[in-house]
Amino acid sequence: MKISVIIPTFNRSRTLVDYTLSRFLEQDFDKTQYEIIIIDDGSTDATLHHLSEFKERNGLLKISVLTQANMGPATARNRGLLQAQGDYVLFIGDDTYPKDLNFLTKRIALHASFNDSSIAILGHTSWDVDCLNDFMRWIDRCGIQFQYGELLPDSIVSFRYGYTCNLSFHRKWLLASRVLFDERFRRAAGEDIEFCYRLSQKHGMKIYYSKSLELIHHHVYHADEYLRRNRHYALGKKQMESINPTCFAEVSNTNILKAKIKLAIGALLNRLPPQQCLEVLMSMPRSIARLLHYSLIEFEVRKCAFDK
Repeated sequence: MKISVIIPTFNRSRTLVDYTLSRFLEQDFDKTQYEIIIIDDGSTDATLHHLSEFKERNGLLKISVLTQANMGPATARNRGLLQAQGDYVLFIGDDTYPKDLNFLTKRIALHASFNDSSIAILGHTSWDVDCLNDFMRWIDRCGIQFQYGELLPDSIVSFRYGYTCNLSFHRKWLLASRVLFDERFRRAAGEDIEFCYRLSQKHGMKIYYSKSLELIHHHVYHADEYLRRNRHYALGKKQMESINPTCFAEVSNTNILKAKIKLAIGALLNRLPPQQCLEVLMSMPRSIARLLHYSLIEFEVRKCAFDK
């Protein structure tokens, strides 16, 4: 088997079935040469029911469904990795789907073109145009969710860009490294970057960015979710500081003066009502908006109590 696609999921049954799985079913790749491993992370919706129905209707596609209590994506990905049989493993999100029918064919060919099994491949992830709103367009312009705008296509990039929404590895190399996701991370926030940091530092992993390996992100994003996600990410970053302080220092601004300025800006923004805070951010040029965004994150990191 050539590739295993590993998908942690939580309460996104319709998107997972109607978009993610349906589009993987349409891939031009031999169905006997890839598998989909779904790890249900304690969903409370009809995820298992919808997956069962999809499997019955589409027997040609090899789908394995694992279940666990709500333990987070780090634990889920580890379970998927340990069950995978493909030469390569691809980690994606439960609300993404391939843009092109030859997505898997291109990815496997690119992996095979490298004579180095330590090279991981990062693909690109774009918003689904059917979901776009003005707020999402602003996020995309500013590079707040993913910093793809900082990357040169077809080049080696830092571990900081190890986004597990579209990231693949040689499975045997990864298992031989004995590096797994740290299961103390219970949120989807920082656990993938910390994982890639250890792989790069201990085993020389390199990440190759291919913009042509594109997944579409089918998710409607509103301002209130942005504010919740900021808090969510801050808790994850605080946890990273506790679990792996060296990694935390690498991904954070270690310049003391700049850090203090960010904290001061974040404290001022935090005093504003949420909607007014967002209006300030969205009225700014891209570079300033990004500075304000990360200032808010840094303030939240320092403010929040470590959530065990």
